Amino acid sequence: MKRIVLIVMMACVAVEGYGRWNNEIEVPIYFYDFEARNNDGVTLQYDITDKERGEVECIGTSGYDEHVLRIPESVRHKGKIYTVTGVDDMAFEGRDSLISVELPRTIKHIGVDAFRRCKKLKNIVLPEGVRSIGSSCFADCKSLERIVIPESVNEMGESVFCGCKSLSSLTMPKRVRNCDTYRMFARCESLEAVVLPDGIKKIGKQMFEGCDRVRRVGIPESVVTVEESAFAGCKQLESLVMPKSIRRIDNGEFKGCVGLKSIEMGDSLHEIGWEAFMGCVNLSIIELPDSVWGIGREAFAGCENMKEISLNDSLEFIDNGVFDGCNSLEEIIIPERTYVDVWAFGHCERLRSVKVGGGSRIPGRYEDMYVGDNPERVKYGMMMPPPAPPVYGGMFTECKLLEYVMLCDGIEEIPAMAFAGCSRIREIDIPRTVKMIGRKAFKECHGLKEVRFIRNGECVIDNYAFAGCDSLERIEFGRSVSSIGTAAFCGCIRLREVVWPDSVKAIGNNVFTGCKRLEKVTIPEGVSMIGEKMFTGCDSLRSVYCMSAEPPIIYKDTWKGVYDGERRKAERVTLYVPQGSERRYRKAEGWGKAAAGEARNMRFGRIKAARE
Repeated sequence: MKRIVLIVMMACVAVEGYGRWNNEIEVPIYFYDFEARNNDGVTLQYDITDKERGEVECIGTSGYDEHVLRIPESVRHKGKIYTVTGVDDMAFEGRDSLISVELPRTIKHIGVDAFRRCKKLKNIVLPEGVRSIGSSCFADCKSLERIVIPESVNEMGESVFCGCKSLSSLTMPKRVRNCDTYRMFARCESLEAVVLPDGIKKIGKQMFEGCDRVRRVGIPESVVTVEESAFAGCKQLESLVMPKSIRRIDNGEFKGCVGLKSIEMGDSLHEIGWEAFMGCVNLSIIELPDSVWGIGREAFAGCENMKEISLNDSLEFIDNGVFDGCNSLEEIIIPERTYVDVWAFGHCERLRSVKVGGGSRIPGRYEDMYVGDNPERVKYGMMMPPPAPPVYGGMFTECKLLEYVMLCDGIEEIPAMAFAGCSRIREIDIPRTVKMIGRKAFKECHGLKEVRFIRNGECVIDNYAFAGCDSLERIEFGRSVSSIGTAAFCGCIRLREVVWPDSVKAIGNNVFTGCKRLEKVTIPEGVSMIGEKMFTGCDSLRSVYCMSAEPPIIYKDTWKGVYDGERRKAERVTLYVPQGSERRYRKAEGWGKAAAGEARNMRFGRIKAARE
């Protein structure tokens, strides 16, 4: 095609100081070799593509109000007969009046955007012999209802039928050698069924996105790749069988397919991408093949009716928020050596039982993402999260029906907010391998009554770890805890007695704030510092045993709220210290009678040895 676009620059100068601006107007100017009328009297324009062979292609028409377009097989020019072999790029783009098109059997190719935005086009017959169809050829032909792609077609560009809202019937050839399927049928809202041709290697990005009525798609075994959001928003798609050749379900592939009830995955599948099945509210059962080793971020988030999922033993990681909001999920068993990221099971309101296998990793930060040690798998792409700020999340946050949790040896960290708001958990055993209980890990677990630490390890309890556990009565620390974070047991109103293990070195601020029934606390010998307002609101506190011969460093308001000034002498809190160290405590800042604040109302007792 011979065509240029002339840019006309118009400088418009405003009057009376209103300003100045330039307007750019694109004026298409077409060049063609000759014109000829068809049998209906319509003047069509042609370019000579091969003079020796006598071949031309149609590049458009001089009129703009034709309803029916018939392109002839041949045309005469200067006494010579030329065969029409193609329709050029953008030849009839945007012809709003065009309703029907008939192409001759001599046509071999149809160009890019050839009939794009022909909004009234309803019917077009593609003859046998057409070999290629250009990108966006029929895109946004909103009235096109049906089309048959002949068997001769072996090449198709991207977005060919994108936005054909009325397209309900489509026949594809049995084989296509080269087909760019990117957005091929996107927003074809009336399309109900498609059988893809053999030989196609890829289902492109957003190929069926927004096809509201598609119920069935036949995917041939030749397909090895299904790209991002390929079926996103196909609301009536009910079932799908994935070929055995598929290695990865890409990001957002079935996102928003609210009618999807079942999917059969092939044995070669390795990865499930980010948000792959997000919002598939009718998906109830998932069986992962043994070949799957990774599930991406929020892959099944919002699958409200998912009741069962079988996680295979070879699974290496479950990414951030994978099952968030799966309200019907009741039980989950996490295999050994599986990495589980934050928010993985958040808001699973009916989750009752969780077993985390020995060796499973449950970190609280993105930076710790485990990607495995098999370089062969890296070439298929690891689903690492993007760089993220240091924000904590919870795996099972707000799983309000979760009652049973089993944490096996091998787990090193319980991440921040991991079980926050799981109000039906009654008891928890912390394995000896756990080194960190993260921030707010068990916050507001209102049913939690007992926490047991398995001995012979060393563990840090982070800030607010058990805050608001208002049923907590007993804690067995063993010898595993090294430091207690700020407000770690704040608001545990039923906690009566706490005996810290000798391993504790530091106690943070507000650790027991609001523990109204706390009566007795034993502070071990190794503690060197105690934080602010440690016992604020501990109305029942009577005895504090401090086992260290040297007074720990405290703040002037460490004891604030212990004594309100109105209690009788017999109700005052008694501080017990090692024999022979009473004088040192009385002189230490914040401990003795001379110190400012409410500690002066405390009285001193004696114990025989610091380790009793």
